[in-house]
Amino acid sequence: MKDSLRDGFGELYQVSAARNFKGTWTKNQIGKDAEIKDPNWLFTGSVDLKSNFGYGEIEYRDGSMYFGYMKAFKRQGKGILKLTNGHTINGIWNNNINVESAIIIDEYGFRWDGDLENMQPKGYIKTTRPDGIIYDSFWENGAMLQSLSVNILSDKARKTSLCSQI
Repeated sequence: MKDSLRDGFGELYQVSAARNFKGTWTKNQIGKDAEIKDPNWLFTGSVDLKSNFGYGEIEYRDGSMYFGYMKAFKRQGKGILKLTNGHTINGIWNNNINVESAIIIDEYGFRWDGDLENMQPKGYIKTTRPDGIIYDSFWENGAMLQSLSVNILSDKARKTSLCSQI
């Protein structure tokens, strides 16, 4: 303690949220090396406890991981979610479950480019199969309503496209 404020390395247990805050404190603010443990997740990174904005990594109880910006320990801003089923969702998160400009890659190598609402595809989605075939489609409530077109890349274009994804 310094001037009646948390200062230096220490831990704080918040009973109301069942969270443990561990790290270096300066004037009641935890530093960039914070580790915050909640019953449902473990956060490591930096967080401003006044504004609740942070940047870092959250490991969820199911083993999935999120890397990026957050507010109140919910996905908010640019970040990547890696799910235990092999799916990766990269984009601009809003309210933990909506993603703008999302790039989703599944365990089979399929890639979807578009927006997610409630973690489901919404509106125009461009889907690229591992073999390079591209579908333009329209989605609502997580279901494809219409496939607008199919684009089959030449072997040369497919190789260029696959190399640019890596």
